[in-house]
Amino acid sequence: MKTFILLFCATVFGFTPNNVLSQNAKIKIDKNQTITVDEVFDIIMKQTDYTFIYQVDMFKGFPSVTLNKGKIRANDLLLKSLTRDKFNFELTNKNTIVITNKPSKSIVQEPIKGQVTEESGGPLPGVTILIKRNKRGTTTDIDGNYKIAANIGDVLVFQYLGKKNKEVEVTSKEAPINIVLKPDDESLEEVVVVGYGSVRKKDVTGSVSSISTAEIANITPTTFEQAIAAKAPGVFVKQTTGRPGEGIVINIRGVSSVLGYNQPLYVIDGIPIDTHPNYVSGYSFDAGIGSRGNPLASIDPDDIQSIDILKDASSAAIYGSRAANGVVIVTTKRGRKNQKPTISINSSLTIDKPLELYDVLSADEYKANLTIAAQNFSGNNSLKTSILNDPNFFQNGNTNWQKQITRSAMTKNFGLGISGGSEKSIYSFNLNLSDQEGIIDKTGFKRYNIRTNIETNFTKNFKVGTNLNFTNSLNYGSSGLFAIQDAIRYRPDYSIYQDNGSFNNYNGDPNPVATSGKDSKRHSNSLLGNIFAEVDFIPELTFRTQLNASLYLTESNFFNPPTASGNDDATRTERNGRTFNTTFDNTLTYKKLFNDKHAINALVGASFYKTEDHYSRIGVEGFANYEQINNIGSANDITSAGGGNASSGLVSYFTRLNYNFDSRYYATFTFRADESSKFGPNNRWGKFPSGALAWNISNESFMKSITWVDNLKLRTSYGLTGLANVSDFLYDTFFGAGYSYDGLNGIAPLGLPNPDIRWQKTKQLDVAIDFSFFDARLNGTVGYFTKRVEDLLMNRPVQLELGYNSQSANVGIMDNKGIEFQIDADIIRTQDFTFNTSFNFTSIQNKIIDLEGGFPFSTGGTSLVEEGQPLGTIRGYRVEGIFQTQDEIDALNNASPTGKYQSTGTSLGDYKFRDLNEDGVITSADTEVLGSIQPDFFGGLTTTFQYKSFSLSTLWQYSYGNSKVWEAAGILKDIRNVIKDNVQDAWSPTNIDGTRPRLVLNDPNNNDRRSDAFVHDASFVRLKNVRLGYTLPKGIIKKINANNINIYMSLSNLLTFTKYPGLDPETSRDDGRQSFFNYTDADEYPLSRNFVFGINVQL
Repeated sequence: MKTFILLFCATVFGFTPNNVLSQNAKIKIDKNQTITVDEVFDIIMKQTDYTFIYQVDMFKGFPSVTLNKGKIRANDLLLKSLTRDKFNFELTNKNTIVITNKPSKSIVQEPIKGQVTEESGGPLPGVTILIKRNKRGTTTDIDGNYKIAANIGDVLVFQYLGKKNKEVEVTSKEAPINIVLKPDDESLEEVVVVGYGSVRKKDVTGSVSSISTAEIANITPTTFEQAIAAKAPGVFVKQTTGRPGEGIVINIRGVSSVLGYNQPLYVIDGIPIDTHPNYVSGYSFDAGIGSRGNPLASIDPDDIQSIDILKDASSAAIYGSRAANGVVIVTTKRGRKNQKPTISINSSLTIDKPLELYDVLSADEYKANLTIAAQNFSGNNSLKTSILNDPNFFQNGNTNWQKQITRSAMTKNFGLGISGGSEKSIYSFNLNLSDQEGIIDKTGFKRYNIRTNIETNFTKNFKVGTNLNFTNSLNYGSSGLFAIQDAIRYRPDYSIYQDNGSFNNYNGDPNPVATSGKDSKRHSNSLLGNIFAEVDFIPELTFRTQLNASLYLTESNFFNPPTASGNDDATRTERNGRTFNTTFDNTLTYKKLFNDKHAINALVGASFYKTEDHYSRIGVEGFANYEQINNIGSANDITSAGGGNASSGLVSYFTRLNYNFDSRYYATFTFRADESSKFGPNNRWGKFPSGALAWNISNESFMKSITWVDNLKLRTSYGLTGLANVSDFLYDTFFGAGYSYDGLNGIAPLGLPNPDIRWQKTKQLDVAIDFSFFDARLNGTVGYFTKRVEDLLMNRPVQLELGYNSQSANVGIMDNKGIEFQIDADIIRTQDFTFNTSFNFTSIQNKIIDLEGGFPFSTGGTSLVEEGQPLGTIRGYRVEGIFQTQDEIDALNNASPTGKYQSTGTSLGDYKFRDLNEDGVITSADTEVLGSIQPDFFGGLTTTFQYKSFSLSTLWQYSYGNSKVWEAAGILKDIRNVIKDNVQDAWSPTNIDGTRPRLVLNDPNNNDRRSDAFVHDASFVRLKNVRLGYTLPKGIIKKINANNINIYMSLSNLLTFTKYPGLDPETSRDDGRQSFFNYTDADEYPLSRNFVFGINVQL
């Protein structure tokens, strides 16, 4: 009986479409037809005794069944209709067949565990593990461990940047799957971003310096300039001021312009940025400089993935006229495909202190020495009378004004980053908040920055993306200009306040504390963004279209109360600026490898650029109650008003062809044509070709036996770039308002136009060798370059009858010649300890070759453009000594054709200046070259130590051979205080060996004229940054579910070795506009020494 039941159940419940119907039953099909499954059952039921029972909509949406005219077995017909899915068929009495869905088997996914390591045995955190069939996945923790729910038979895909992907099938639920990932030589090859694309570093034919995210992280920079300084050969980085939020000066391979800016073009995530797009020399309009602020302040250094610097014509010529000063390409961090959301948190606290302060005369020393100076003055004036005869002239204060206006400042920084990606998309979001106090009281800088980028592959061949960067910043406090200089010079015998609580000012001149009461604010909002689309027509051919836009809105307010200015009325000035730039780029790229030897990378494109600047300003004075209400509308009088607009455009067409034969021989050709609105109709087009050749010697067959040579490449390039970073419409008459005639307001021409003005051209030659030895443990480059700038845009003299004394014209030739050297050494490489270092050196010789009838362009008579001399030459008198006897003075005066050798007031203890032309009289013809602002050589040194969880890195910067005028090296000639050393070594009858001139009011010999007594060597070696970091133990990190936690401390400007007597050898007046401006050190806003404490958390 049991056997019968078992067989019965097996028969009933084992039915399939193959045997559920009688094998002899045949169905007749009358005609060819296509019917539904339900209609199939109808036909079977009409021609047999079987009845079907099933849910009404069970076969809704099933594929139709095609039947041909003829006969077919019933089972075959059923099989033909239902083979696409499985069902339960139950045969009951009376030939009734019940059809139900076969329940799906319950699949229980078991957790699969394991560890991922690299070949050295170390764990690999952050490895992506995906289930191949459904792309579900996870990542490894800090120990390389992972856990993922998967089925037997599933295939796991292991992915990690720089490693080869690995696929493993799950064959067991219990045994762990431990994986060792091997290096992927192709993906490990460094990629360099160049104009409109990227190439492998080993395939680069031009001169490109790269700074990686690891190099940036090693110094924990708080500003962009700290991220780039001293790290790339040929790139001179100068921080001209310590004021928070201000910009820097970057010169790539020397200077290229006299009238225009020498700053490079910046390209941030594909968005080109000119830091000063509309400098107008000789005209009154300057929308780009004063109103915009520093556009580089919108970059949070922690967001930077890489910085690539294009230095030669071959690499930079693709940007044409915008690349004469080089190109700096900044790429920010972004997500990766198939990456789960990664959160990065960075928070730091910085303490800033002034590097140094001057040791000036105390109140008692000031009184004593000023009295001596008055006694030594043979003439008479009111100041001498007051010093010697007025008992109330000197007060009883003793104030160190430098200490009163400086402080220990604090900077708070917080950054949040989220990034990730799916199989088709990547994304990142970054937020940065920074609040920086200045070391000058009541100054500072606040920045709020949001950055995001998204890329999505809608299809295999179509990708779109966008980058957005919004920054809101506030630069506040008094201007800070000359703050230290004013503090040095103000009378130390004055206290800050009078007895009644008001400021204690000398003759209405506000003291430095009162001056800090000026209320200055500059609000800036910048929005940088682009949107792009890429289409792969075929795998080798890609079209990309990209629209870039950048908007800068600034509002500057300057309020000057009477207590801070010494004026009778309070004044307020407001200025609003707007800059809007758009660029529309379209490129077509073709990449193809033929026969595994011939590689071609071709690019053609077009670019359309437009910039618009607008500003307006108004000045008012007189307020009923300025302490309570001091807005523009509450003022009594308008003292000034103005505004302006400027716009320019650039239409460009370009192409680039890279050819590579067997990774041995390389050739690059680039051509760009620019049409600029800055020039007249006959000179608008500029054509900029370039070419480069390279030979990878290490890939030759005869090098195979030399195993210690990894890479040895010889490369050379030559090309032409242009410059249009000058005034708009120099070829036409430029009018300005604000001029009056006969009491009526009118307009007047602002300069003499030159219809023949044209492009300034730069011809560049580059020859270099790149090398990598000993398994990439010794890498470097050695190169030589020349840059000849022709048709220099300068001023030339014109007939005064024209109403002007000069006119802008192409009237000069200038050369830059130099050598570059960089070497990177991986000295120690073990599992627990590594030590590597990088050193770079650059020497550039700059010279004005010919002025072609132009005149020396003077800036105060001390920094000239002279034939045969470098740009930024410092001229002055040579001091031969100090007069010790009256007989010596009389002899020189008697021999002089004018009856005086130097001055009628020359006396014992005065400087004796050299009569260079030996004509018996000291005039401007006796000045000589005393130095140059340009260094003979400069560079940097970095070192990085890593021991287990500890890391220590240092950055050194050096500059040699540059000079600077030290304005603080003044002499005591009036009521202004001076540095103590300038007085203690002054000549006197009891100190005839003194090296400084005598103390005397009014300086009758003009001892403080520009001379070698005030021009000093500004060479220096500086420990720019030291960073100590510690990564927390894995056990602690695991407890809070983090991937990595690093705490760090860094110190900036820790040590400086220099003979320069001023506060700092680096700061100057230079703003990048005309690089020969930076010859003076006016102690405007000193650099600081800062201590940073921070933590970086990755979740």
